[in-house]
Amino acid sequence: MTDLDASEWRHRLTDGLASASIWIAERVEVVEEVPSTQDLAFDRCAGRPGLLLWALSQTAGRGRLGRTWVTPPGKGVAMTLVVDAARFKPERLSLACGVAAVESGSGSERGLGNHGERGSEAPRSPLGLRWPNDIVERGAMGRKVGGILVEVRSGLALLGVGMNVLHARSDFPEALRGRATSLRELGLRADLAAWTVQFLKDLQAALLAGPAALARAWERLDVLVGTHQTFVHDRRTVGGVVLSIDPEHEIVVQTGPSTRERLPAATTSLVHSSSLSPPHPAE
Repeated sequence: MTDLDASEWRHRLTDGLASASIWIAERVEVVEEVPSTQDLAFDRCAGRPGLLLWALSQTAGRGRLGRTWVTPPGKGVAMTLVVDAARFKPERLSLACGVAAVESGSGSERGLGNHGERGSEAPRSPLGLRWPNDIVERGAMGRKVGGILVEVRSGLALLGVGMNVLHARSDFPEALRGRATSLRELGLRADLAAWTVQFLKDLQAALLAGPAALARAWERLDVLVGTHQTFVHDRRTVGGVVLSIDPEHEIVVQTGPSTRERLPAATTSLVHSSSLSPPHPAE
């Protein structure tokens, strides 16, 4: 399906959204290539929420802290959904988007698919969330599968999502092959349009769930708690074992046998490591 043109992709997505009763995306635009879906979505939304801007290729997508995200043609999802920022707070959008991205990629995990009611038989997802905005492979390697960026402009929340879907290992630059992977490489859902529709369906469910249910879902998918990580806050480096993460409020880090620090989530950055392994028992 990667040889379809923009018009054919638009029809596929529009039909899929209609059949799944997706109300959060009222209209769809598909472009062949774009530097950033965030910028083009804002330009084309005419100041109104409800636009889904979806690109077959993205050459200069933005990540958090100025990082870039590139989507080669036909390999991944690069999209921006325009949402009313007065209706949904950006912090809640970020949490809901992360949970939905993991669930839609995993296929079998429906943690919030019933407005917060989680089935006791739901299997553990092979994907997880690395605070603040990464979808990653669970386990020691922790390779990145996707990322989220929420920006607010003129009362609109631009919900940007980049997801590696059909990439083979050779599709990544050599420097990233040990740090990035895709749904296909992990044996998960590997269809661009189907993933997009399922993601939006799961996003709706997550946004309709209560704050407590959404927080529990996010915590269940977190991969950092119990691991040794390094953070930067106010130009100061803090390292230790992550005791807890409340994405909307604080990160608690055990820095010594009897010392811990509480870092504000909104202004703290994670120093990325290639390992998500738990610390040695002596640490």
